[in-house]
Amino acid sequence: MSGPALVAVLLGAAFLASARRFGRFRQALGLTHLVVTGHAFLLIGALVGLAVTDVQLDAMAPVLTPIAALVAGTIGYSVGMRFHGRVLRAIPAGATRVALTPALGVALGTLALATVALAASGVTPASALAGGLVTAGAAAVSAPTLAAAIRRRRGGRSPDLLASLRLVELSAGLSNLLALTGAVFAFALTRAEGAGAATLFWVLCDVGLGLAAGLVTWLFLGGPARRDERLLLGVGMVAFTGGLAEWFGLSPAALCAVAGATLVNLPGDRMADMAQAIRRLERPALVMLMTLTGVYAVQDLGPAVLLLVALLTLGRAGALIVLARSVRGSLPPSSGLAAGPDWGKGLVAQGSLGLVCALAFRQVWPGHASGWALAAIAVASLINEIAAPPVLVRTLTARATAHPAS
Repeated sequence: MSGPALVAVLLGAAFLASARRFGRFRQALGLTHLVVTGHAFLLIGALVGLAVTDVQLDAMAPVLTPIAALVAGTIGYSVGMRFHGRVLRAIPAGATRVALTPALGVALGTLALATVALAASGVTPASALAGGLVTAGAAAVSAPTLAAAIRRRRGGRSPDLLASLRLVELSAGLSNLLALTGAVFAFALTRAEGAGAATLFWVLCDVGLGLAAGLVTWLFLGGPARRDERLLLGVGMVAFTGGLAEWFGLSPAALCAVAGATLVNLPGDRMADMAQAIRRLERPALVMLMTLTGVYAVQDLGPAVLLLVALLTLGRAGALIVLARSVRGSLPPSSGLAAGPDWGKGLVAQGSLGLVCALAFRQVWPGHASGWALAAIAVASLINEIAAPPVLVRTLTARATAHPAS
């Protein structure tokens, strides 16, 4: 398969996921949930990847790397623009601690075990640690899509159940910080070719370039231009920021997330239109990400992948549920959040941000560690996404039966 043909596949997948006329087709196949999360296109990409050899994929790198940087940058900007200071300050400190406890515990445990597994597979210690950081970030992230959909569609459920679902969404949102932090240090560690002062330098470069890009974007959006011109300029800055990160060997998603958080916290309302434009782009960007990830994942299946998949499915789910129960019931009722006995089961679904960071890491720093990490995260993400609906819905149904709405 040639590079243009693969690009056509990516664009076709994005169109199929976005076009309204294909809604009945997706529903008839029973793919609604997997299409919403993008995992159906992960399978499509895997099928395409079976027809692509490693040599062909390497030859396509000049075409695919900018696409991946743009996709990662778009999703990173979208994640960063959700961290508005006014909203974050309204969250009680106790709620933040409870929401982050499962993600932080899983991230630390996964980091240790994944690093050991990769090192035992024969990669260098620095590569093993970098791959472990990316894997740990992916393990920490959960997907709020399912919980948000249930909360919207089942408004008649008991108030404590809805409060528990809100806590799931909060935990999923805050866990993005852990994934981005892991990506920042993984890219910096690989860029510096080992731990030390150089790693810290590249971490600071990642943050500094993100702050500068956000400020420049804010200045450009305030110019005497029409609304459509400002939107085009804003999207162009996303592409520029993602490309800048890739050129420096840094994480496009993390750098763009810093830029997006900077932009949304600067004064004025000039970023509101851009936020809407980014949200419209996020859907096709996610589909292209999933398709491209599937292509790469089947190329990188190796001996360490099976162990990492077990860690990211069974180990991750068990640790999330246990850690979530350890902080159950520690939230004040006035917060509107509740840590029910099984709220950790709502975190089983694995968010797409981990895939974003892993794909960019595989493209910018190709090697066994990055390839195995990407393949394991992709397989585990699909397994967790399939398992999440019955686990969460069965738990909520039992709770709703035991505590019916008043």
